[in-house]
Amino acid sequence: MRNFILQRAIVKSFVFMHIPFHEFADAKAALDAGNADAVYLFGENREDVSCPEHNSGFFDTILEKKSTEAVFVGHDHINNMGIKYKGVDLVYSKSIDYIAYPKIAKMTEQRGATLITLFQNEEYTIQKVDYDK
Repeated sequence: MRNFILQRAIVKSFVFMHIPFHEFADAKAALDAGNADAVYLFGENREDVSCPEHNSGFFDTILEKKSTEAVFVGHDHINNMGIKYKGVDLVYSKSIDYIAYPKIAKMTEQRGATLITLFQNEEYTIQKVDYDK
């Protein structure tokens, strides 16, 4: 009788969610401190990261499973920063809102889109597309 070893392939993935988890704030703090775990990709945060008080451990699971390449969030409408943190791209997507915050209707720097280009070799690029006035 032969013994077969079943190997599971890691299927690369992206996560899209609205509210950032704690590690978005940790990544920004690590970047500001010059920590090697955080690499600046693009953009800026113009407000603090608004995340739940309870850390669900979701990011720890992402690191453990090694399949998630990037996490895209919104929620903090005037943040548009991307940071590679512990090997995972943590990205604030651009916003399209006009009513989320007081006086945001007259602001345009946060408006736009996030363009993700996938390539056959499993590589990808993330590009901010600014609102054209």
